Amino acid sequence: MSRESTWKELEAYNEHEQFYLTLHLARQDPVFFRQFLAGLDKEQLYHKKLIVPEIQGSWMPVHMDESMVTGSLDQDEIIVYKHNRYTPVFRHAHTFFEMVYVLRGSCRQTFGDREFTLNEGCFNIITPLTEHSISVFDDSLVLNILISGKVFQDAFYSLLRFSNTISTFLNQSLYLYEQSSWMIADTDRDPRIRDLVLDLTEMSGSAKPFKAMALNALLTLIFAGILQDHEAGISFPKKPFSGDETILKMIARIEQDYKTVYLQQLADDFGFSASYVSRLIKKKTGKSFTDIVQGIRFNKARHLLETCDDSIAVIAQNTGFENLEHFSRQFKKRYGISPGSYRTAVRSGEAFPVPDQEKQPVTLSA
Repeated sequence: MSRESTWKELEAYNEHEQFYLTLHLARQDPVFFRQFLAGLDKEQLYHKKLIVPEIQGSWMPVHMDESMVTGSLDQDEIIVYKHNRYTPVFRHAHTFFEMVYVLRGSCRQTFGDREFTLNEGCFNIITPLTEHSISVFDDSLVLNILISGKVFQDAFYSLLRFSNTISTFLNQSLYLYEQSSWMIADTDRDPRIRDLVLDLTEMSGSAKPFKAMALNALLTLIFAGILQDHEAGISFPKKPFSGDETILKMIARIEQDYKTVYLQQLADDFGFSASYVSRLIKKKTGKSFTDIVQGIRFNKARHLLETCDDSIAVIAQNTGFENLEHFSRQFKKRYGISPGSYRTAVRSGEAFPVPDQEKQPVTLSA
């Protein structure tokens, strides 16, 4: 499929958009609107995932996890889909990262009591558990790029391990529960980035081999393009973390060298004692140095178990564990199941609860 074909497909009104446009027009006549609502079946609305706020029991995904989105983030790392035009506005939050991109026109977004317009060529990057809403009530084309939280660190390892505006924001959201839960990147309608987004959209809907690899590469190119040519267009709702930036540099270093990093080594690199670094990390993140390192290692190990056919011994070695026995023992202690059984069960469609320490962001203290 060419970019032109992808664009035309996005322009066409799908079944949901046709319904929402009819609903929007019906609201303009109170009598007709009551008749229209009376003819709707809430069970059908729920089954088709159609949102009608006036009908209790219709689809209303206020708290969205990765299994509730179009496609399934349980199976794909990245999913791109069009925000259906004329969808009734509703506040919601989700467990995954989201990038909103305005391909054409504009949209209105709300976070708390703050509302603003996102214009053509702009991205809005939203961290997990952030309540927000979006409004598109014209022919604008707005894309939602959904990124699974459980593979985020692995997919964007090359981005997170270097110091830049985006990696600082994302590392803060992953480890420090940064004050800014979203950021805007204005690409000034950059056609190169627009074309990359169209390629990402096309790849997301395909069944091509090495799809996940291609999606990760395309999104990394988009981030690189933003940083290379539009870093000045990045803004935050609040001033980014203004405390001791040493902790942010330490987090980036841990992310970069998670396989081999040791506390004493980290302390030596920054010119501090190991005890001071240990206290600093605990004070600023609420987690110990070991907690953070192990969390990164286990996240990456789980991703490899789910997506590649390497032996468990190789996965243990590639994620920084001492040996297979140590990895298997610690994995079972953390998840209640052996690595081999986890791989078999996940690939057969079973879901496993994520431990609280991996779901909850770390609270930043002043």
